[in-house]
Amino acid sequence: MRTAPGRALRRWWRGQGALPTTPAGVERCAVTVFVGVRAVNLAQLAVALPEAAERATRPAVFAVVLGGYLVESVAVSVVVLAAGVYRNRRLAWADTAVAGLVLLLQPAFASAADRTGSWTAWGFACTLSTAVGASVAFTRRREILAAVTVLAGCYLATSLAAAPVAHRSTVLGNAVAYAGFAALGRLLAGYLRRLAADAERARSDAARAAAETARLRELERQRVLLHDNVGVLRMFAAGAVPSGLDGPLRARAEALANRVRAFLDDAADAPGAATGSLVGAVRAAADEYADLPLETVLDLADGVEVPPATARAVRDAVATLLANVRLHAAATSVVVHADADPAEGEWEVTVTDDGRGFDPATTGTGFGLRVQAGSALAAHDITTHIRSAPDDGVRITLRGPLNTNTANNTQNATNNSPLNARVTGGAQNTSDTRNADCLPDADSAGSTDSAGSTDGAGSVGSAGSAGDARSADDTGSTGDAGSADSTAGAGDAGSAGGAENSGGEPNAGGAG
Repeated sequence: MRTAPGRALRRWWRGQGALPTTPAGVERCAVTVFVGVRAVNLAQLAVALPEAAERATRPAVFAVVLGGYLVESVAVSVVVLAAGVYRNRRLAWADTAVAGLVLLLQPAFASAADRTGSWTAWGFACTLSTAVGASVAFTRRREILAAVTVLAGCYLATSLAAAPVAHRSTVLGNAVAYAGFAALGRLLAGYLRRLAADAERARSDAARAAAETARLRELERQRVLLHDNVGVLRMFAAGAVPSGLDGPLRARAEALANRVRAFLDDAADAPGAATGSLVGAVRAAADEYADLPLETVLDLADGVEVPPATARAVRDAVATLLANVRLHAAATSVVVHADADPAEGEWEVTVTDDGRGFDPATTGTGFGLRVQAGSALAAHDITTHIRSAPDDGVRITLRGPLNTNTANNTQNATNNSPLNARVTGGAQNTSDTRNADCLPDADSAGSTDSAGSTDGAGSVGSAGSAGDARSADDTGSTGDAGSADSTAGAGDAGSAGGAENSGGEPNAGGAG
């Protein structure tokens, strides 16, 4: 049957016996030091045993005293190793008493000449471990001092008077060693115990902090879940809902009810954002706000993949922003634009409205902007930028890191997008007598004429010569920039060399 000390020794030998930095680990370390010091002393005695026994004046007494001490040492070692701690005061005093008795019996088998510097008088070397044990077992300094006094007194009583004058300083030095070993043991054990106590407090504090963080995270999760529900409930509670808004609100209410049910059932989140697609996440949010004058421009972000958790956070943030538009903005135009820039290594989602707006410097943000469009996104390395002014609408931009695995796909999708179509020959944009719109970002490298009909000609983006093109976003356009009877371009129509702009002054354009 394998004993606990044996298993511990084998684990230590195999490098598997690392002690934990806990109070229990420190106590086991102190026990190991005490038992180790005694084992080393006895090993030294074993090496010198043949000569020591031969020089003994009474070999039988030598053997009896040594045998008794070995039995006591083994018994104490087994007890403390099994307990994993040496804090038994009675056991420590018993060990001190045995050590003192051994020292007093030295003259019975060792000559006066052999009591200093000889293994025949082995008592001094072997009882140093008793001083170490006393420093570990006793918590009170006066008990340690008493044990050291017993050991040093017994040693001096049998060795100092019998030692030659030349060796008396050695005897005194040996007596001081008891105090030195006890002091070092006390210092080491006390320091390790304080470290272990500090580590235990730190672990407890960390566990409490983790529990509090988990509680706050769950609370925030519940608040996020309730935030959009409150907006829908307020609109229903306000009275008669406009007929055009009744259907979308009911659909939104049903979607929110499903999310609450999924939360109560601890089920997976809604499937719309679980694909990891940025466009899918934004579209899932926008689809719930069909009642808004909403336009989505998402082509430039096709192929952008994000982690599912990030997609859910983006979906929730965009939904919150659109809910704020519905409740507070009174907007006549809302644009959700998604883009990706492989060169900068980031993607961007912008929600713009032309509603009431506010002053970010003086107006505090509510829970939606602060948490759902703020800290919840920051946890996914997404930044939020707010630009607004009273009566000038709100523009909120979300920016996140672009996955390098999808950067090339995004670049290809951008290059192949109709928004980046190029006209490399001399081009002339003509139309019939109604709306004639050209594609955004269309460049005419050698064009000198950009003409529209007399009833209406417009460009959604900008048509410029020599590759000087601006996108719809740069010109501030939020939709089709052509009207039934407008003769001015919605973008910025220009010519490199004396171009003629039909229906307007040179470089005439609408803000879109």
